[in-house]
Amino acid sequence: RVESPMNRLANIPTVSGRLFEKKEHFELTLWAENVVDNPFYYHAPVGLSMGYHFAESLSLGVRGSYWPSLKRGPMASPGNVPDPELSTLVYEGYGELIWAPVYGKWSFLSKLFVHFDAHIKLGGGVAGTQDGQLSPLITFAIGQRYRLTDWFLLSVEIRERIFKLEPIPSAAMGAKWEYLLSLGLGASFMFGGGGS
Repeated sequence: RVESPMNRLANIPTVSGRLFEKKEHFELTLWAENVVDNPFYYHAPVGLSMGYHFAESLSLGVRGSYWPSLKRGPMASPGNVPDPELSTLVYEGYGELIWAPVYGKWSFLSKLFVHFDAHIKLGGGVAGTQDGQLSPLITFAIGQRYRLTDWFLLSVEIRERIFKLEPIPSAAMGAKWEYLLSLGLGASFMFGGGGS
């Protein structure tokens, strides 16, 4: 009688561990961001997103954010020159497609195993300013998720936003395309699906 060879790889946790198991799960995420390239305002958008994973590598999401802002300093030279009121974003809402083609896991001292994925996001929606302007919004992001437990994840991302607004409403200069780059951190909760 010939015995089948034993699969020793099955006994190594980093090889035999489960998949990320995102398919058919909902993901609720709290976001905090920092806009890094606005010379006039400090922006710190905070928001909430909800996504659904159709597959391990593909999901759809919707996201809304409120934009607290703080002026960096005087917008014009001192004296009799008035300080102009510049347009700044107050809120945004958009939907996006999320593709996660890169997946893996790493271990720390063979005790802690963390699943991660790298993903690309492409979306569109609307943004609003403090003076009531509305603008179409296009957004693109790259990021990575880290699964710390079956139901809790941390995410990091770099996001570019493209929108059109009138920079100084009182000057009637016309709307111009604006670009804002942000760094974001998210805390996600996974639920639904067939169980992890």
